[in-house]
Amino acid sequence: MANVKPKSPRQPKAQTRKKRPSQGTQGGGEKEKSLLSKILEGGIFSCALIILVFIGMIVIGILALISVLGTLGFADRPYLSGSVDSPYDCNVTYPSGSNEQAMASYINSIIPSGSPLRGMGDHFVATAKAGNKHPLFIAHFAQKESSWGTTGIATNGSNNPFGRKAAKGDQSVGGFKKFNSWEAAIDDQGPFLKIVYQDLGYHTIDQIINRYCPTDDGCDTQGYIAQVRNFISSNIAEANGAFGADPCVVTGIAAGPGGPGSLVFTWPIPGRHEITSRFGVPRSYGSHEGVDISAEMGDTIVAAADGTVKYIDGGYGIGITIDHNNGLKTIYGHLMENGGRLVSEGQVVKAGQAIGRADSTGNSSGNHLHFTVIVNGQYVDPCGRFISC
Repeated sequence: MANVKPKSPRQPKAQTRKKRPSQGTQGGGEKEKSLLSKILEGGIFSCALIILVFIGMIVIGILALISVLGTLGFADRPYLSGSVDSPYDCNVTYPSGSNEQAMASYINSIIPSGSPLRGMGDHFVATAKAGNKHPLFIAHFAQKESSWGTTGIATNGSNNPFGRKAAKGDQSVGGFKKFNSWEAAIDDQGPFLKIVYQDLGYHTIDQIINRYCPTDDGCDTQGYIAQVRNFISSNIAEANGAFGADPCVVTGIAAGPGGPGSLVFTWPIPGRHEITSRFGVPRSYGSHEGVDISAEMGDTIVAAADGTVKYIDGGYGIGITIDHNNGLKTIYGHLMENGGRLVSEGQVVKAGQAIGRADSTGNSSGNHLHFTVIVNGQYVDPCGRFISC
């Protein structure tokens, strides 16, 4: 038998790739293109269509999210003048409708004797109106920065009670703006604040002070904000309605069918915001019928809304009820025994008007304000619907 040469292992047959006809030639198809290539070949119309579809999907997602949040109750949250979530970020625009003479008179009463600003309350009100700022907001700068023009830069001939730094071209003393008179300094402050803050979209205390006194500059920003809030709230409480309601703690409410209608509520104890006991907490007698707000003896209590005063005593100690009509009443308990009531029974009061002084009379273990809201004879939670706690 003849020797047969072994075959070498079979190798894969080399593939000869046929050239596809180029675009426009006969006998072959085109290579499949990507989606992006097809869109680009489609021109501007196709690109615009894809973008519109994408935007539509985003809008649908946002609407769906809003719908879900509404069912969870977020749509019904009370609003505040400065911020949805903060009851203390006050919108300090000018209190339109307030009595200008009454505001000027009150400011004159808080400027101490010996101050070069004494008697200039009308200038504070006029500059506040020109700059659309609250008069007490502007007054606070004079009190805070120079003790009403009696200390610091204000005493070296600058006539500058606000600590304003000099801009290029200004007359200056030690880098601070020099004014020709105290009146000129006050008259300029409101329009200045409007230009540097309001016209740029900054309207609230937090927004303005975060830029006026930034933490990055070593400033105690939060401490400054607290001082401004307390200055405004405490003086509004003492001014017997001259400035209207406190802008820092006001929320609009609509009680719904059969309720008290639409009112404006004010936080009942300016400068104190700590809730020590909430509505509905179990007590030995049942459940807590209001909220307790921490206080110091003698702290000013103000009317939460317009109404008529009635005296009460008993478990709340020395107390006051205010009838706001349409089935709505508020109760203020544990006031001082001597001088705790600052209004007379039957007296008509305005929101923010001082009505009493805090203490611990009645069934109480410490100084605080007990605040109750009654709607059509039923105790309801003040927090959320009437005040932001």
